[in-house]
Amino acid sequence: MAHFFMTWHARPLPDYTLPAGYTLRTYRPGDEADWLRCCHGGELGTESWSTEDFAREMLGKSGVTGERIFFAVDAQGRIAATATAVCQPEQGYVHMVAADAAYRGKTLGKAVCIAVMRYLVDFGYEKIVLETDDWRQPAIRTYEWLGFTRDVESECKSTEE
Repeated sequence: MAHFFMTWHARPLPDYTLPAGYTLRTYRPGDEADWLRCCHGGELGTESWSTEDFAREMLGKSGVTGERIFFAVDAQGRIAATATAVCQPEQGYVHMVAADAAYRGKTLGKAVCIAVMRYLVDFGYEKIVLETDDWRQPAIRTYEWLGFTRDVESECKSTEE
């Protein structure tokens, strides 16, 4: 298993339409438990997190605010997928992409990733990065569809350290 970075450099974002019945919105106080449920089973290291951990690790993370945590929400208002935009000094960062197990396979990961990327592009970033693992093939296909490429240079640096 290999952990690696992927990079997107200023290019047009692909066209995408949310599936019928879904909308996008950002974090609101009270979303913590739903965010945790959405991430559960995604092997993101959040399985043991509490709502206090969410507040510390997400809302307390440098470069993250509530308006940078995006959700795809179904017609009943249930959070189905999430991704976070992190504003770093040199580049934007796509963080914590996850879909609730009941909603996987509905392309909602694309929806939240595009929302994050639009936010970061509007913020002024021409370079956006993310981290993933080689066994996350559905996610990798989504990232490639979005225009991300595997960053071989960062892999070489991490193996040299």
